Amino acid sequence: MSRKTLEVVYDSLTQKEVKDGVVTVVRLSIGDDTYSLDLIPASHEKLMSALAPFIEHEDKITVITTSEAAPAKRRASSGTSKTPSITGEDRARLAAWAETQGESVAKRGRIKASLFEAWEAAGRP
Repeated sequence: MSRKTLEVVYDSLTQKEVKDGVVTVVRLSIGDDTYSLDLIPASHEKLMSALAPFIEHEDKITVITTSEAAPAKRRASSGTSKTPSITGEDRARLAAWAETQGESVAKRGRIKASLFEAWEAAGRP
């Protein structure tokens, strides 16, 4: 017996089937909830236009995850943003450096992308 499995993708806004396969997957976090949206170009543009007034002057936040079991292994993200690789030890060094810059970093959770980039530009001291 042979089988063929077909995946049908629907636009998250219009709920119409995506026939040409052109879709952007958007991960959207609001509060403690994260959503995965499959959007055709027109729906993606509508979402970005609606969000623009809220995000145009805000900091982008890069989510950095650490794993005690295998800190050096990282899986590529399917989204458009890149998640930097950082170990628990590097996070502690970043936090110590940030303190000298008048910033603070929580022991867990997100680190501002601008702070991470500044730390990297300083040579990860």
